[in-house]
Amino acid sequence: MTVQKMNNSYGLYRNVRNASWKFLIDFNICELPIDVFKICEQLNIQIKSYEELSEIISIIGQQGRTVDEEGFCMLFDKNWFIFYKNDYRSYANINFVILHELAHILLGHKTRIESNNGKILYTNKKNMNSQLEKEADMFAIRIMSPACVLKELNLHTPEEIMEVCRLPYIYAEKRAQRIEELYKRNMFYKQPLEIKVREQFSPFVSRLKTNWQTESIQEFISPEKF
Repeated sequence: MTVQKMNNSYGLYRNVRNASWKFLIDFNICELPIDVFKICEQLNIQIKSYEELSEIISIIGQQGRTVDEEGFCMLFDKNWFIFYKNDYRSYANINFVILHELAHILLGHKTRIESNNGKILYTNKKNMNSQLEKEADMFAIRIMSPACVLKELNLHTPEEIMEVCRLPYIYAEKRAQRIEELYKRNMFYKQPLEIKVREQFSPFVSRLKTNWQTESIQEFISPEKF
């Protein structure tokens, strides 16, 4: 499936929750943590660090262009690029930033850089619709930590979610708060898409339940670990 077709497909899902379930199903994601580099490779989206930015900008013909964001996506000559800062402490942060940018692409958000006759058309995200940024975060969080998988593993704390999902602490904390609401309301498996995701992850859940020593989590997990 091409990026354009994917864009049209996920754009039909105004509810980010449903779009995230469809994404997990379409890519047959059945284990955590996910490998966003592999997904982008399947979509022929090139991932570059900011160290490689000057080379790309030079090719486009707009030398000296700088950005001050954690990451951004760019459409150049019908090819998608995702750039990210590589000065993070962890792979988890990089994974999240790239998935956040991929969400902008798949959800059809107009938050990107495009080339036009060799010139870069750039919109700083600081001036973008904050709702689009929230949607991209929601999409990335739900892909990295599907609620049904958290439920099947009986995960509750940010530390547990960090360990299994490799989700950065700030987002694992938000996810823990949300999952507690779902536990209280028993809001699981109300939609066919989520049931499909649960079935898809079933072998992974069974394997992890067998091998994962939960009593050791608090001994080595900290907000600085990932």
